[in-house]
Amino acid sequence: MPAARITCQEKKRAATAVRLLLAFLFLPSLGGCDFTLPWDQQYRLRFWERCRLQGERLYRARKLYLAERMYEEAVKQARLMGKYNFHLGVSLDGLGKTFVAQKEYDRARPFYQEALQVLQNALKVSKNELDRRLLMEDTARVCADLADTYLAEKKYAEAAPLYLKCVSLSKGCNTGAGSTPRDNLVGQNEALSLYKLGVMAQRERKFSDAENYYKQALATANASSSPAAIVERMMDGCSEALRAQGREQEAEDVYITRKWLAYTAAALEEYEGNNLRAAEALHKKALSEAEKLGSQDLHVSISLQNLATIYAGLDELPQAEDAAVKALEIRQTGISAEKLLTLLGELYMQTGRYREAEPILLRLISARQRKWGQDNIRVGDAVAHLALAYQRDGKADLAKEQAARAFKIYQPQCSKKSQFTTAQRELATTLLLLRDLDHAAIMNEQLVAMLTGDSVWQGRLSAAYLQLACIYREQHKEAQAKYASARARQLFNNIKPGWKVLEPVRVEFDLGSFYDQAGRPSEARQCYEKAVSDLESAEIAGRRANLLAATCLRQYAEFLKREGQIGACRHIEQLAAAHDSYKPLPPGIRNHLAEPPVKTMPR
Repeated sequence: MPAARITCQEKKRAATAVRLLLAFLFLPSLGGCDFTLPWDQQYRLRFWERCRLQGERLYRARKLYLAERMYEEAVKQARLMGKYNFHLGVSLDGLGKTFVAQKEYDRARPFYQEALQVLQNALKVSKNELDRRLLMEDTARVCADLADTYLAEKKYAEAAPLYLKCVSLSKGCNTGAGSTPRDNLVGQNEALSLYKLGVMAQRERKFSDAENYYKQALATANASSSPAAIVERMMDGCSEALRAQGREQEAEDVYITRKWLAYTAAALEEYEGNNLRAAEALHKKALSEAEKLGSQDLHVSISLQNLATIYAGLDELPQAEDAAVKALEIRQTGISAEKLLTLLGELYMQTGRYREAEPILLRLISARQRKWGQDNIRVGDAVAHLALAYQRDGKADLAKEQAARAFKIYQPQCSKKSQFTTAQRELATTLLLLRDLDHAAIMNEQLVAMLTGDSVWQGRLSAAYLQLACIYREQHKEAQAKYASARARQLFNNIKPGWKVLEPVRVEFDLGSFYDQAGRPSEARQCYEKAVSDLESAEIAGRRANLLAATCLRQYAEFLKREGQIGACRHIEQLAAAHDSYKPLPPGIRNHLAEPPVKTMPR
């Protein structure tokens, strides 16, 4: 619809508003200016930037008359900077947009054409690589804007070359250095140009050409992380082009994929809003659609991976494992396979299935080495997990070998808090259990340095101090051991009840194992009983936390059995079984300890 006519009085009011705004803009601070330029150029550049930004804000607010005046002032200032400069091209492009928004294509077109000429001439004389890339991006955008005016008036012969030029320039802007927000915007502009070429070809009944354009647009849109709504439009067009050629089955596959994408995008929104049950239901619908494409289709694997992530978040570990295994059978390589291997490895480690975790972790190490290199911290994390799995499975020699390898990877990179990972704590535990006290001390000291002052990691900081206290006692450093022990207990008492308590509790169980292996049962028993006491006074919620508690308690039960304390062993086994089944604990199970009952959060 044409824009409503603006009355003379409204124009006068708008002109007054513009004059006041310009008066304000004529008194800008020089913050952000390039002080290598003469003062008058600094001032003009700053004033131009303010006019352009204000014009853009007014355009977005649909105050088009005011936006037009701002862009006109920006064009006026840009012309004073030289004949061919990107400031002029950008300002003319913005001015053209205001006329397009008012459906005045004939008035918009000259500004777009001049902007295109200005930017092309600036591109010819520019020698700086970064400046050339930015000029190419601006030129591609103006080409697409000018082509849109021709498309709106159904002048396909004039629009098509401009869209093709936009595609060519967008490809030339690609740095090949990875995906950034700016690269994504360029890719989305390219994808939309290809889509509009497909639309024009379809309207001219060139269905084969339309199909090719739509498929190129989809590939570009997926590579540039385009919004799902744009991709769905492209898939609709592709489906229509295939049907027009009588290829019903291919068109149906595209339609199914479009429905799958809609369900997946909706599930992602629910997941980001922490509505996991709603996300699960939508991913199941997406999986149902994907299975129509074949049991080994890529979309099936993606849906299964998404479901595995949801189930892990819901602490439904058997379902998470099942979905991840099925997804991994379809996709053996790539980034998604690496994510699946990571998820499976974590599930097996959390549930104490160390033998099953070993081949998964070996594959994960190999995948990360190919992607990141031998000495990347991500490789170190996977190696540290493998070392712990070997140690838990009783393979001490292999555990020592992998622990030394992980330690070597971590040392050059362990000085920053941003480099902290859970695997570093696990490596410190592994080194302690392998009685490599010197390296275990170094790892724990680094953990203390990284985590001190961070309230989020109080449980892990307490765990590091506990391990340090044990190491210092073994090294006969009594003063340091006393301080580390007191600090660990102080931090533990400040932790709110919940899963964070499990960090130091797990270390207390590990220390019990450490003394047990060293043939010092009295010290082992003391560590185990302190861990059980701390565990019972905590509120442990979630399937994974209960599984960890059950694993630790079974370890204590085995110790009691070796010590011949069968009655106490049965009590601990019952406690472990209650945690393992994730049910409220039966009354009277803890009568052998003078501690308050566990407050188990209901499902």
